[in-house]
This record gives sequence, structure tokens and C-alpha cells, in this order.
Amino acid sequence: MKKRWLSVLLGLSFYAAMPSSASAYDVPTNKIFTITFSDDVNVHTLQDDAIVIEDAQGNVVKGVSVALHEENPHEVYVIAPAEQYEPNSDYTLIIYRDVESTDGTALQQLTTLTFTTTDEENAFVVREESFNDVIYEGVTTTLPKHLEKSYVAADQQFTFEQREIGDVYPNELIIFPPTEEAPNGFAKKVVAVQELGGKIIVETAEPTYEEVVDTVDVSQKMFMTTDDFRFTDDVEARTVFGTSYEKVLKNKDGSKASIKLEDFKDSYGKAVGTKVIFKNFKYDLFDNGKYNTLDGSITFIRPALVLDMTKGNVNQLSFTTGFHLNFDKLLLTLDSFEKETKRVPLPLEVPAKFAGVIGGSINPYIEFSTKGAIEFGFEAGIETNVDIGFTHINDSWESFNRSTINPYTHLHTFSGSINGDLAAGVAIQAELLQFGLGGVEGAAYGSINASGNLSCYELTGSAGVRLSGFVGDYKNPILHLQAVDLSKSIGQAFVCSLRSIEADDMTIDVGKSKKLKVTGNKLTGGTVNLAFPDPLISFSSSNRDVAIVTRNGQVTIADTAKHGQTATITVTYKNLAGDSVETDVKVTVNEPSYVKPVEPSKPVEPTNPVEPPELVENKTYTIEEWGLTFELPEAVTNYTIEENYGYHIYNEEGHPMVYLYQYDKGADPSFRGYWSPLPSNSKYDYYIRSGFNIFFDDENSPYYDEQATVFNSIVKSAKLIK
Repeated sequence: MKKRWLSVLLGLSFYAAMPSSASAYDVPTNKIFTITFSDDVNVHTLQDDAIVIEDAQGNVVKGVSVALHEENPHEVYVIAPAEQYEPNSDYTLIIYRDVESTDGTALQQLTTLTFTTTDEENAFVVREESFNDVIYEGVTTTLPKHLEKSYVAADQQFTFEQREIGDVYPNELIIFPPTEEAPNGFAKKVVAVQELGGKIIVETAEPTYEEVVDTVDVSQKMFMTTDDFRFTDDVEARTVFGTSYEKVLKNKDGSKASIKLEDFKDSYGKAVGTKVIFKNFKYDLFDNGKYNTLDGSITFIRPALVLDMTKGNVNQLSFTTGFHLNFDKLLLTLDSFEKETKRVPLPLEVPAKFAGVIGGSINPYIEFSTKGAIEFGFEAGIETNVDIGFTHINDSWESFNRSTINPYTHLHTFSGSINGDLAAGVAIQAELLQFGLGGVEGAAYGSINASGNLSCYELTGSAGVRLSGFVGDYKNPILHLQAVDLSKSIGQAFVCSLRSIEADDMTIDVGKSKKLKVTGNKLTGGTVNLAFPDPLISFSSSNRDVAIVTRNGQVTIADTAKHGQTATITVTYKNLAGDSVETDVKVTVNEPSYVKPVEPSKPVEPTNPVEPPELVENKTYTIEEWGLTFELPEAVTNYTIEENYGYHIYNEEGHPMVYLYQYDKGADPSFRGYWSPLPSNSKYDYYIRSGFNIFFDDENSPYYDEQATVFNSIVKSAKLIK
């Protein structure tokens, strides 16, 4: 079955009046959905339950990652869990109205996408027919490994003992074994050969890739273990402790640091990865004479390097691993607000060999891009499954980033301000002899913007996985691959002790929304404008039939609310000490078309008196025009507790004449109505507004015990008949 890639434009407008829905079939079990919004999305509103996947039983699928495309922030990626979806199964992608644009506009309705999976996935599968070998062009002499240091090289001239080289002739190739300078070996084209004093002197030239390689057919996925990691710094010898390896290094200020490798084991005690622990690393990161200290760890879980290649095309180069990044301690001392970027390569390398000839390497690094004037220390981490690389499809190369992200942070020392990125990543390259095939670079990063001190600070941040790559040799690549950078909110919070919080009362039109503006009064003096969502701030509504409120502080009036109705929104802020402060906001409903009735000074008798019909409970009434029928059932017993119906009949001037509504949500609800007689000269021109409220009773829903409203308007000439 042909695999289908699906980029879904769901018709999502932050201003959409009605919810959108769509469906998709033959979806791979590791599908990445791309959701395109009309405006840039606020990454902090992409909380774990703002966009979810539910199975056919309505259970939320665990492990789904939602991330923002950093370079294209109106696109959101919904990435399948590491365990993938079940094959041949039905699912629903749900986008709740918690999602907001960067200007604070929220989605007004739920949006859904139903999809059905196949039994396939978009993933690399080793080609069993691959012979995993390289065939060279023409006549080739391959030198054995033991000749690595037995020849003398001078520019393009090589001198051998006669017994070691054998017969070689011009235009032939010599394949040299790996050296320290060329870890994958290298090829030379023979130009001339002469014998002198028992020596063979070979003049060579630099060949092209096409002159060396006739056929390449490689398809392999190589898993890395702790034994595959090697130190690249020879400051001191490697010390072995059982299954772990440690190296002691000397910082530039004379102090000692260490880097340790140890097996990462699963719950059964089986080694499934490598944990790299770095302690007391001190760097003059910003060339200001002040050493910054870094402690932390990087854990690779089931790391694997993938290469698939035929002839000159790299069909896939990718790296997959579970990736846990932890900064246990980072003490930065900055005295400048100039933002600088500094990369610190870790003294580690993971070499790999495909087909015994094609070399691959993984080089970890740490990177900082920071500005501020601070003393700063924190614990932070990113738990992610990294899946990055590029593929060759339909004569073009495409990069991909299928990484899932779960960030966290905790400050333990903080005074001042900081704005910067901290990242740990891997640089991956593949080479055939001296010829570059391509490279991929990926980094898990945390971006943080904070100011204050540990007892009172403001913080916003995000985390993500960045990807870049190239095809060919890194010095002169055929193509630079487009970056695919995914980001997810660490959160935004004002962490402080507040004496009180304040917010103004609000008046909102029926069916419309406004955002709360809340001010906090600090115990230490001064005020701060609070931002939402914030894990320390919660909201509740006293009457969800009138107004609902999201965790983003968005208050929405129900379509069936009546002019003058009120609800109280309670805002609660949890202080650091554990106590809370709160404030109440009175929300009043405004109906623009509402006209206050005027009582006549004297009753006016009509020329032709019309006896107004009486509205009687449990009786059917019909409004009909050209087959348009509206019925009020005689026996109202089949409505569920979640539904509440209301109908308005308006005259041509917009004045309400009849309002029918379901009186309660009980097990046996009844309909009641308010009736205003029509004047005798009425043309019977009305329009009908119908609306119903949906109450959410599912405790797993973010809108549990809240309501949403769906609304319709129909303009007709109609006649009320008893």
C-alpha cells in the first residue's frame, strides 16, 4: 500500500463562526499532523490538553506531543507517541478553544479531525536485498591496514617498499587504510610510477567521487552502546569502573572536571543506552575573564544511526534516540547585555562503519546563547525522543523532525535577568573515504527569559528540538536542508508572594468574549500585570449558563444568556508560601438588540380586537412558512441532561415576541414560554433564533462542568398558529 503524507488545513480561523471537522484515511501509525492556523499561535497556550488525540472509546492517547513550528509559527505539529497508534483503528484529533493566537484571540469552537490508521508507518526499513558493499571503478589496489605507517607521503607522492605495494599502473586507484587525519581511509588516482633503489614511488592525483565509486548499495540501522563511545581528549587516561568509564580533565583555571560514561538500564536491568555525566566544567564562555560552571548529564536511550544509499544518492541519513538533557547546575556570571553564542564540544565521539567503508560519526556538544547581568543557577531538563534526518524522495531531499518534547525547569539560584538559549546536541556526518555524503545536526534546547530573584521572579520559556542538515561535503554541500525546529512551552509564570489581586468588572455582548486583565500587588511593593495561562492562577464561574472562562482568562457569554444576567468569575493566585489570594469579577450580559419595554399611560384598544393566544405547557405549536416547520413537542421526556434548548421569535423591528425554553435540565424537563401579543396591523414578519447549550460531563475534558453554545439564525416571514 502506498504511504500517504497528509498535511491538514482544517479551515481553522481564530475568527471562525462555526466548528470545522474533517476526516482522513490510510494514515500511518506514526503520523505527524500539520495543523495550519490563520494567525501565529501563542506557544504557551499549546498545553498538553489543548490539542489531544482520542481513541474510539474516547480515551485520551498518552504520549502525543504537540509542538509549534518555530520558523513558521502558524503551523502546529501533532506528533504520534513513541509507541505509535494502533493499526487499522479509528481516532479523533480534538483542538480545544484554549488555543490562542499571539494577539490573544481564542478559538471559539471545538475543531475535530477523525482519522483511520493503516498497518503501515513512515519509518526506515532495512532493505533485505541490499548487498551492503561498495564497488570501486576500474582496477583498484586496496592497501591492508598494517601498511598504515609503512609508506612515506609527501603531498601527492607516496613511497613504498617494493614488496608491499605490488604492481600498480597509471589511471588505477589506490585505496589507503584509515589514518588519524583520514579516519575513513582515502583514495588516490595513480598518475605515474617509478622504481628507485628498491623503492616504488607513486605520483598521484585527487580523484573525483565518480572516478572512484562504481556502485554503492548500503542499507543499515546501527545501534550504539556505551562501548561505542570514545573520549577524544587525551588529558588523562581513561579510568574504568565496572561498566562505566570516567575521564578527568583540567579546566583552564587549573581546577579539575570530569566526564563519566555509564550504562543506562531499563526496569529489567538491561543496558539500553548511555548516560554522559559532566561535573565541574568551567568555561570562560563569554571571554570576560569570569568562569561559568556547568554540571549536568545527557542520556541517550537506544541510540541508532541509519544510512540507506544507492550509487551516489543518500536515500536516508538519520539519528534516533531517547534524549534526556539535565542541567543540574549552571552558574553564569554575566556583566553585559550583548547576546553571544558559544558552543562547547564535549570530548566524546561515537564512530560507526557502514559496509566496513562508509564512516559515520556522532559528536555531542553544548551550546549557549545568552545575554544578561546575573548570578543564575537552575535545574532544568528536556525529556524527548529525537528522530531527525533527511530522505531522498522523488529526486529531491527533504529533512524531517519527528521528535517529541517534554520540558521542565526549576530555579535554585537566581538574581538579575537572563534572556537566552541553552542546548545540547549532536553533529552527525557520513563519509565514503574522503568524500562527504551528508550531515545532520540536531539539538534539544531550552529558551528562557527571566528577571527578578528567587523569591520573586517572572519567567517565560520554551523548549524544543532544532534540526539542520546538508547533502554532500560540509565544505561544499550540494544542498543545505531546510530547518525544521519544533518548540513547546516550558510555561510562563509570575512566581512571587502577592498581597492581593485586582480586576475590573466586565460587560460583554451575548455570544462574545473578552479577556480578563488582572493586576497583582506584591508584598514587597509595586504591581505586576499577570499573564495567562499560569500554573499558579485558576479561574471559576458562578454560573456557566451565563459565562464560562478558560485557563487563558478568556470569558465568553452564552448565546442563550439574557440581557442583564450576571455571573461572577473568581480569580485565584497561589502564593509561594502555599496560601492564596483571590478576587471576584462581576460579568454582566449585554444584548445589543434589547429594548426596554415602555408601559403605555393608557391601554389602547385595537380597532379590531385580537384575542392573544395563550401559550400552554405540554401542547404543540407550529410556526410554518413554505414548509418550514418548528415544533414544540407535547411530551418532552427524551432529552438528555446535557442539553438545554431555547428559541426566540422576533418581530420585524427586532423586538422579542415569544421566548420558549426548556425549564430545567432534570430527568423530566418541561418547556415554558413568555408571550407578547402582536399588534393588529402586524405584517407577521419575524425571524427565528434557535440555540442550544452543551454541558460537558466528562471529567477528562478540559471543559468539565462548563458549557459551549451553538447558534443559528433564520430570517423568514412566518405565522404563529395555535
